[in-house]
Amino acid sequence: MSYTTKNDKVILIDGGLGTTLHEYGLAILDDPLWSGRTLVNAQEQLVKAHRAFVQAKCDIISTATYQVTVDSLMKHHQLSHEQAEEIIFNSVKIAQNVIDEERAQCSVAGSIGPYGAMLCDGSEFNGWYTDSMTIEKFKDWHRPRLAILARAEPTFIAFETIPSKKEAEALAELLREFPNVKAWLSFNCQVNIKRSTKKQNDDEP
Repeated sequence: MSYTTKNDKVILIDGGLGTTLHEYGLAILDDPLWSGRTLVNAQEQLVKAHRAFVQAKCDIISTATYQVTVDSLMKHHQLSHEQAEEIIFNSVKIAQNVIDEERAQCSVAGSIGPYGAMLCDGSEFNGWYTDSMTIEKFKDWHRPRLAILARAEPTFIAFETIPSKKEAEALAELLREFPNVKAWLSFNCQVNIKRSTKKQNDDEP
């Protein structure tokens, strides 16, 4: 899977996967795996959503793994470690298969949400957990999912809605362990809200 573009080309990325699935009638808004639930028991609806984005001429579609980890799959769906890894790995195949079926010029991004998304309490929007975490703890937590998705070879890894500088720095360091991975980080920022520490004003993303 390769990706090239001219510098002046606008890249259209999919968005609102959870909202789209909700519109399809799936009750995911209060689900601890969010749209990732579809990887376990609603793949037809996930394929439908991916296809809608591809047909809308998106340049990049994202996997349904923003709020999915091996541990969360094991906890909420009583899966083995191996089964959970396979589900995350296959998320890339599901997206790529839709692209292939549509014969579209589109790429896949493996979606990875912040640590706060796992807490299911809105922490990905405020970053209040950051003070209790170290760079190494962030790296240790993100590493397993990144490793699985990297093995599946999406065109990109998308680290999404990162709410703090510390977590972003951890991800930048972690990416050095995966030299063949192309990635981007997107941030969740709000004016006058300190995201990465209660003591330093300059620690915003």
